[in-house]
Amino acid sequence: MKFNFVTLLAILASGVFAADETNTTTTARSTTTTTGSNSKSTSTSSTDTCSFSRTTITNATALQQLTSCETLDGEITISGNEFASIDLPQLREIAGDVTVINSKSIVAINLNQLRSIDGKLTVTNMTQLNTIDLSSLRNSQDLELVSLPSFANLVLNRELERAGKVILSDTALTNLNGLTSFNNIQYMNINNNKNITQIQFPNLRSVTDALILSFNNDDAVVELNDLEWAANLTVQSVGQLSASELRAVNGTLQVSYNLFESLNLSTLTYVGSSLQVFAHDELTSIDFKSLREIGGELSLFNNSELHDLQNAFPSLEVVEGAVAISGDIANLSIIVWKKLKVIFN
Repeated sequence: MKFNFVTLLAILASGVFAADETNTTTTARSTTTTTGSNSKSTSTSSTDTCSFSRTTITNATALQQLTSCETLDGEITISGNEFASIDLPQLREIAGDVTVINSKSIVAINLNQLRSIDGKLTVTNMTQLNTIDLSSLRNSQDLELVSLPSFANLVLNRELERAGKVILSDTALTNLNGLTSFNNIQYMNINNNKNITQIQFPNLRSVTDALILSFNNDDAVVELNDLEWAANLTVQSVGQLSASELRAVNGTLQVSYNLFESLNLSTLTYVGSSLQVFAHDELTSIDFKSLREIGGELSLFNNSELHDLQNAFPSLEVVEGAVAISGDIANLSIIVWKKLKVIFN
């Protein structure tokens, strides 16, 4: 049996190429303060807590006023080229949103006593930043490090217990340091870090929202060998992928633009939404021998060397959505497909 082209309703083939956009203008609680060369930052402080509705800090004098704060609350933006470094030696907790953005001068951020990010810490668009020290961090709700082309040194606590949302995009990092020890990940997006060649999560068993590993080093080796289930999983542009215990993906599983020759997900039994395998120049074989049900669409396209699907899906029984298979497919064998929508052209 040979299929030159198979079409289905619509194929979602979009990857994740960049991190979330940083938004630093939110509704203030009561006052808005801009701290520049001719103005002072205002805050309401109780002992060691510094609370702001919304403030922007643009010079070292204003930043100095934060050095005694153990807790920062509210929306705080640090921006500009009048800093060589940011050093907050007393800071223990970020309860609000702290954004460090748009600086060509800052080379280091030292938050080495910070233990908890209950709000959000964003560092973005910093061309000279080399080092971020979070060596005491134990708990993080939202950490986003984006567009930092010189950022090569992330100092993290090896005992980091929880990270809710993590985005790491467009950096010079060579490894993920303390970000790989979790048993569970809520949301992690690691993309466009061209020096990262090893992505290994030796303890990871579950992903409750999404794990996105996209367009890091083309030869990156990804090992997810303890991962049993994920809400959504995206793997793009890697040299090797291993997920030997993966049983279920409750949402979408996307594997695309990779450089490996074989894709073995032989333990996978269930995909709740769509299964997408596309844009491979070297892929010659796929193994989904335990897969029984797909709750959405099945899409296989633009895999130029993938010709034989004879034993790719021997257990597949249910495909709730549409099926799209394009390419020079010589053999395709499926025992039973129920609830199947297919359009052959």
